[in-house]
Amino acid sequence: MKKICILGLNPAWQKTLTFEQLTYGAVNRAADLETIPSGKGINFARAVHTWDKTEGTVYQFLAGDAGKKIRQGLWEENLSHISNETSGETRTCTTVISAGDGIVTELIEPSPFAGPMAAGQLFRQLCTGLEQADALAICGTCPPGINEYFYTKAAAKARELGKFILVDSCQYVQTLLEEGADLLKVNREEICKLTGTDDLAEALKLAFIQFKIRYLAITDGPASAWFSNGKDLIRYSIPSLEKVVSPIGCGDTCSGVMLSEILTGTDPAEAFRFGLAAASANCLTPMPAQFDPDQAKELYGKITLSYA
Repeated sequence: MKKICILGLNPAWQKTLTFEQLTYGAVNRAADLETIPSGKGINFARAVHTWDKTEGTVYQFLAGDAGKKIRQGLWEENLSHISNETSGETRTCTTVISAGDGIVTELIEPSPFAGPMAAGQLFRQLCTGLEQADALAICGTCPPGINEYFYTKAAAKARELGKFILVDSCQYVQTLLEEGADLLKVNREEICKLTGTDDLAEALKLAFIQFKIRYLAITDGPASAWFSNGKDLIRYSIPSLEKVVSPIGCGDTCSGVMLSEILTGTDPAEAFRFGLAAASANCLTPMPAQFDPDQAKELYGKITLSYA
C-alpha cells in the first residue's frame, strides 16, 4: 500500500456529549457520552484507515493523562503514530450535540507548549518516515512553541524527496504554499483568510496567483464544494442529508479519503468527489471520521459535478 506521513501536531482527546435538548444557561444532563482520540491529524489517519486503500502514520505531540488515553485509543484502533512527549496536558475537545434541534457546539481547550527538543526530535523522525512514504499531509494548527518554520521545513523535505504534499491548514502555511505544494484543501473561510479576500470567486483565482499549487479543493459545509487545477473550475453539488448528527471531523475525512484516492491513481477531481461523499457519510455519525464506506460510496453517486 502507498504510505502517508500525517503531520498532526495538535491532537486532542475527544469527548462527545449528546443531549435530548440543550438549554443554554440551565443544568443539562447528557443522554450519552463517547470518547475517542481526535484532532485533525488523527481524524485524517482514521479516515485513511477506514477507507483502507493506503496506510497513514500520524506524527504528533502528546502530554499528560489525556496523552496516555490517546495512545491507548490509537492502539485499540490500530492507528499508526509517532508521538513525542511534552509537558503539560494534551487538550480535550468536547462536542456538545443537541439532538432535538440538531445544533452542534465544539469546546476546545488550550494546547500544551511543545518545546524545541521535542520539536527537533519529531522533525527528525518525520524526515526518516518520509523516505519510505509516498505523501505528506499537513493537517491543522500548531501547538504553542511551534512556529511556521516547522511546516515549511517539513514540506521542503518532502519536496526534496519528490513526495506528494497535501495541505489542510491555514496556520503557518503561507511561506510553504509560496514555495510549493501539490494540493491545498481547506474550507471557504480558510481560503478567504489565506488569500485576503471575502469573495470566494476572487479567492479561487488568487490562490493560483499567490501560491505555487497544482490543485485547490474547497469545502463549504452542505453548500457547493469547488475544485480547480488552475484552468478548469468544477462545482460539486452535495446531496442533502435527512439528519446530520455531527459535522465534526468531516473536513479531515474528506482530506484523508481524497489523498488516498489520488495516491491509488484516481483523477484528483474524482478523488475530491469520493472525499466529499465520505465527509457526508461522517455527518451521520456522532464521532469524527467514523463513517460507513458503503454509505460513502452510495452518496458518491448522488454528488453532481458541473463546470463553472
